[in-house]
Parts: sequence; C-alpha cells; structure tokens
Amino acid sequence: MSGHGAHADPSNPFQKRVAITMAIYAVGLAFTNAAVNSSRSKSLLDANDAASKWAYYQAKGTKAMLRRLEVSLLDRLATGDAKKVEGAEEEIAKYEAEKAEIQAEARKLEAEQEMFEHREHRMEYGAIGFELAIVLAGVALLQASKMLYGASVASAIAAVGIVVSAFLAH
Repeated sequence: MSGHGAHADPSNPFQKRVAITMAIYAVGLAFTNAAVNSSRSKSLLDANDAASKWAYYQAKGTKAMLRRLEVSLLDRLATGDAKKVEGAEEEIAKYEAEKAEIQAEARKLEAEQEMFEHREHRMEYGAIGFELAIVLAGVALLQASKMLYGASVASAIAAVGIVVSAFLAH
C-alpha cells in the first residue's frame, strides 16, 4: 500500500456517472441557495413594508383622535361653530376609511411575508438534501459503493421534491 488514495479513472463508467451527478447536485444546490436568499430578502422587505404600513395606520388613528378631541372641545365650549365641527367629523370619517385601507394592505404584506418565510425554511431543507447528496456521492466515489450512490440519488430526489413543494405552496 503506497499511502495514496484511489485515483480517478476516466475510463471507469461508475466514476464518471458519480462525478457528473455530483456536478448536477451542485447546480441544484446553487439554485436552491439562490432561491433561499431571494425568499429571505422578500420576507424581510415585506416585514419592513408591513411595519411601515402599521405606523401609517397608527398615524391616521392619532389624527382621527385629535379631530375627535377637537369636536368634543368645540361642543363643550358651546361656541357652536357647526362648520368646524362638520369639517372635523368629515376628516374623522376620511381617516377611518384610510385606516381600513391601510390595515388591509398591512395584513396582505404580513401574509406575503409569512409565505416567503415558510418558503425560505422549506427550501433550506431542500438545500440540506442537496448537500447530503453531494457528501454521499463523494463517499460513494471513494468507496466505489453503488449503495451510497443510490442513497445520494434518493437524497437529491427528496431535495428536488422539497424545493418544488416550496414553490407550489401558496
């Protein structure tokens, strides 16, 4: 024994098959990692946008509350400035309508953010499947083990299934 490991034999069909398969796994892993990063970015952007919408919603609520206080104050002062009261009440109604729209937009963004977050997590499991497939294929190559090669193929198929299901969910 010379102390060196087995050398690649370009004429060995098993070694060729495993090497090409490993390259395909690497492409799948690269695609999956890109999709994970894209979903993570979209999730973070949606979370930020939703937080901004909720801040806007609160601002509209504060404006409506100030106008309600103004109406209450005008009523108590008995100045009877009906135009001011009517104008303030119209603004209150406008703010409430705007709040409803903003709330719907914020909830939509939150739902989208949650969907992308779940997609990200699911695709991370797919990436793990590809990584496991690469490791198993590498060991199969070193050990010339068709059983380990089969396990690597099974892991890659599971990874593809997980990634596809992540895209199909929602």
